[in-house]
Amino acid sequence: MGIVVESKMSEFTRSLGSCTAMGLISLLFFGSVSLAEEPSPVKTVFLATATDAIVANQGRRITVEGRLVEASQGKNGIIYFNFTEGREGLVAICPTRFVGAFEDTNLTANYKGKEVRITGFVEIYKGRPQIVLYKPTDIVVIKRVEPAEAASE
Repeated sequence: MGIVVESKMSEFTRSLGSCTAMGLISLLFFGSVSLAEEPSPVKTVFLATATDAIVANQGRRITVEGRLVEASQGKNGIIYFNFTEGREGLVAICPTRFVGAFEDTNLTANYKGKEVRITGFVEIYKGRPQIVLYKPTDIVVIKRVEPAEAASE
């Protein structure tokens, strides 16, 4: 039995030509082999007002852009970044166990009223989408370039 397998394997490897050992292992275990590097996927950036699209990505790590109307820390220690008045739309939160990373940050001065890009995992809490932030680099203030500004630069 071992000789038959060995014979079939050597016949198989000859037919592959210059396939690498990892390619062969990939082919045997996964049924396919990639000889070229696959292109990285295009990163989708959602608008903070696109609530349905954000909700559809529950459990996934996504990137969202929008203007923050509120940035504050609650009595419970959680940091809240609200994109809508009345707290009905998307909110980004930083759980208390990760708040230490934001300690040197003046939330109101640094984020309130500014356009930001946030990246994190989508959860639904009390029917409202939220994105969980773990570190300050998960939220970045961005400057949008208007077409008139771009033409003058």
